[in-house]
Amino acid sequence: SLHGRIIEIGAGSGANLLFYVTSKVDEVIAVEPNRHLWQRAEEKLKQLADALRIRTLHAGIEEDSVGEAIADESVDAVVCTLVLCTIPHPKQTIEKIYRWLKPKGHLVVLEHIRSHQRSTAFFQDLFTPAWRLAADGCHLNRATDVALRESGLLLKEEAYFKYMLPFYRAVYTKGPTPTKAGP
Repeated sequence: SLHGRIIEIGAGSGANLLFYVTSKVDEVIAVEPNRHLWQRAEEKLKQLADALRIRTLHAGIEEDSVGEAIADESVDAVVCTLVLCTIPHPKQTIEKIYRWLKPKGHLVVLEHIRSHQRSTAFFQDLFTPAWRLAADGCHLNRATDVALRESGLLLKEEAYFKYMLPFYRAVYTKGPTPTKAGP
């Protein structure tokens, strides 16, 4: 149900691109710093060239070039799929997302998170240092759900589930920009 201009942060090999092929989507800005993943996505990008306007940014979300390419309040939706666990400074990234979203714009996330059960969280904390080295910076124990709730975005829907790790699926909305009071 997304529409307009969409940013996908951590677009990876392009697995989600087919979901955007709809008359309601005007443009997808696919942000991905890993050129090896983009090599895997090239065939999908070629196939979708006639059906979808896709602009690729080969940079990390925290790089200045990404911030310069996206104006504040210019995006209808941001999609993050298994990426906020890897970004070095997730709170700053969430702040950028907030700025980029138009009023009533949506943030759609699917992320693994730090468990709310102490025993599972203990093992996540234990394995995270080695896992980060092996999995391109991924933090098994990042409390992304908590960070999103503290972001100022409004929770629209959410679900928790477990698939070996605890996962969080949610949709957030940016509230309308407050109008300035008169003098």
